Amino acid sequence: VEVRIRAWWVRLLPLPPYQAPESSSRVTEKRTIPIETSVFQPYTPEESLQDHLKRIVRWYINWYICTSMAVRKQYTALQIDQLKDHGRHAIGEGLYLEIDDSGKRWLLRYQLKGKRTFFGLGGYNKKTNSLAIARQKATEAKLLVTRGIHPVEQSKAEKDARAALEVQAKREVDAKKYTFEVVAEQYIDSKRAEWRNKKHATQWLNTLRANAFPFFGDMPVRDIEKADVIRCLNPIWKTKTETASRVRGRIEAILDYAQVSGWRNEGVNPARWKGHLSTLYPSPVEAKKVRDIAVNYSYRCAYRIY
Repeated sequence: VEVRIRAWWVRLLPLPPYQAPESSSRVTEKRTIPIETSVFQPYTPEESLQDHLKRIVRWYINWYICTSMAVRKQYTALQIDQLKDHGRHAIGEGLYLEIDDSGKRWLLRYQLKGKRTFFGLGGYNKKTNSLAIARQKATEAKLLVTRGIHPVEQSKAEKDARAALEVQAKREVDAKKYTFEVVAEQYIDSKRAEWRNKKHATQWLNTLRANAFPFFGDMPVRDIEKADVIRCLNPIWKTKTETASRVRGRIEAILDYAQVSGWRNEGVNPARWKGHLSTLYPSPVEAKKVRDIAVNYSYRCAYRIY
């Protein structure tokens, strides 16, 4: 293979100390060149370009072997457990064990988009986070890096997702505990301080116990829908319009309280009047006017008042 190389590029390579070409009557001698030595030795006409390139390649091969052996020092599980020196210890393939006063922890060094980052793999534990487990975690993280995903960002996203699931699970448990009757009692207790008449709390409870609790008192507030409210109001809306209107308003207030407290999903309140139940039931005010007119007419007819 013909190798062509420009002289200026050759001069930029870090080279070992220059050695003049030996004569034909050279004596075999083993020379040791420290790998740490880095000298810029320019190419001279005294040696051929082929010898010059061989010397460069030989130096780089020796440097790579020595540094690779130093980095890839294999540790056993027993050595990891007995390791006490503070600092970052290279375990191999980007895996590090960091030791300080607080303890031991695993780190993975990776490079993505030209930026080197250390990613924590958890604290060292002989049983739950041993050397084998740390290497397995490092392998999984490296797979993410090959796909262009930062393990740090992926870990944060998974942590946020787990936290959201835990909050959702807690809300599910709370929602089952908070039935309409329980929430109604809490709402009434929270409003006692602003009611001037102490009888209001008793009136609220008596009205709800008579007209609402039999239909959905033991039902979680998150499950109450428009059909449940209609089933509660239908029997009394025409015969006891004023009472039915009060029951509806109290149900609406309790469901709003449950929604703000996080026990009910956001959305339209099933007991809302304006633009909702107003399209289904006659207005209590208008119904009262019609009823008053009818009563007045009956009274006048009975006593012949014209």
